[in-house]
Amino acid sequence: MSEQPTVDTRERILQTAMDLFMERGYVRTSLRQIAETLGLSKPAVLYHFRSKSQIMVALVEPLVMELEQTLDRAERIPDRLTARWTALAGTVDVYLRHVNRIRLLMQNVSIFSHEPIISRLVQIPTRANHIIAGPDAGVIEQIRAFQAFAAIGDPLVFATGVPEKVLRREVLEGARLILGDPEIPPQVLEAMERAGEEPTAGVPGVPIRPENAETHPAGLSRRRGGGRPRVMSEEKVAVARRMYATGAHSVNEIAAHLGVSRATVYRYLDGASVASHYS
Repeated sequence: MSEQPTVDTRERILQTAMDLFMERGYVRTSLRQIAETLGLSKPAVLYHFRSKSQIMVALVEPLVMELEQTLDRAERIPDRLTARWTALAGTVDVYLRHVNRIRLLMQNVSIFSHEPIISRLVQIPTRANHIIAGPDAGVIEQIRAFQAFAAIGDPLVFATGVPEKVLRREVLEGARLILGDPEIPPQVLEAMERAGEEPTAGVPGVPIRPENAETHPAGLSRRRGGGRPRVMSEEKVAVARRMYATGAHSVNEIAAHLGVSRATVYRYLDGASVASHYS
């Protein structure tokens, strides 16, 4: 219980920073302005984030992480057509959930080109292309795959005022026309229909967030109910290591996001380096 105020403060900083970055721009927003808006001191903000750029990285992390998880799921699907459309439909849903983060990143990507999280983001289209085009694709198929993946982005970001259900359907229909597929697999369409009700839309795979989890403003979750699992899947281990590598998440936050205990996170990471990193 003693950890909750710290977590809440961190989330309030992230939400306030997002609001100010969107309103004034990243460059014109200072740490002092973020602190004053929250009624905190600048050192209090620096206690949670070493710099303004680290706040930005923490804001972008949920977007990048969910894109990576979407492709992780698609890569495990043996049927090429289902894998292709799981990658595309899953990416659309991630974009829709994080459209403000995408806009924020587009406005400031040159400032953060040196950050490791941007390197991860740059790898997304190439990974998606391998899934969409298939392992034995020729040049034309690869070009069409790149076109289809690129074509889903701008409408989701700039077509404001269009209902999400319509936007999702039409964006994927446009990708289908580019690829020349006769149809989108029914199971993917069913997942799309559930997207407004279930945050883990995608066929098939591990949920983006733990089951029975409450979602906090910055995309972290807190598991409800009894004890937390003591074992993590390979995918969760990979997610934990990626979150830790950014330097933007504490062990408490990684554990909360994955629905496991702190001890479990320590078990799968290098305990000594984790302890020194957050001490």
